[in-house]
Amino acid sequence: MNVRPFCIHLESFLPPPPPDLNSRAYREAVEEVKLWGKQDSPLRTQEQTLIAKFWKDFGYSSTPPGHWNEIAQIITNQKNLTPIKEARLFALLNLAMTDAGITAWKAKFKYHLWRPIDAIRNANQVPSTVKLWDPSWKPLLESPPHPEYISGHACYSGAASTILSEYFAEEKTRFVAKSDSIPDEHRIFSSFIACAEEIANSRLWGGIHFSFSNKKGLICGKKIAQFVSAQFFKPNLSP
Repeated sequence: MNVRPFCIHLESFLPPPPPDLNSRAYREAVEEVKLWGKQDSPLRTQEQTLIAKFWKDFGYSSTPPGHWNEIAQIITNQKNLTPIKEARLFALLNLAMTDAGITAWKAKFKYHLWRPIDAIRNANQVPSTVKLWDPSWKPLLESPPHPEYISGHACYSGAASTILSEYFAEEKTRFVAKSDSIPDEHRIFSSFIACAEEIANSRLWGGIHFSFSNKKGLICGKKIAQFVSAQFFKPNLSP
């Protein structure tokens, strides 16, 4: 993964390593996703199952960046932005998400952490997770064919929600999100951050990410967006 970012110095924004496989944090994360992300989990609610599928955003959909562009389009229509202001917003949004994606995939192949399905099916090979071993465990969603840490969905969402929040300088903005995965459903939010957090959690409930990967992904995306917002496309305040 050697794609050069547009705005950031990549090494400055890489997340720290994931928890060691023999750590308590790792064991607890495996146990959590084993319970909540299982295909027929008795703990996951009907709404959480819907959320996991709603934000699935696999290759046949608009994908996570596309989903956030759709949300931004909804908001710009609500706000009646001028073409110049709208262009600035989408430039910031997509540069931040592009660099977030590059950073997330660099982390994935730097740390090369296995997915929950492999961690659980091979739990007997790691001392801390021997008791969690289940060779027949299946996640709710199909596992993507690339390393787990950090969550790309969370990283994109941390970046997008930060750009949108800072651009509109509002903690609360009501909007409705739709999904290619479930066209007849919609989700209502009162803030961009709440939306990003739901997207991150959806990957745990889908059984394809550990919670620490979701949390670090949000943080990583947020830091990238704050840098991009502060350094690029400053509004012209001259008369």
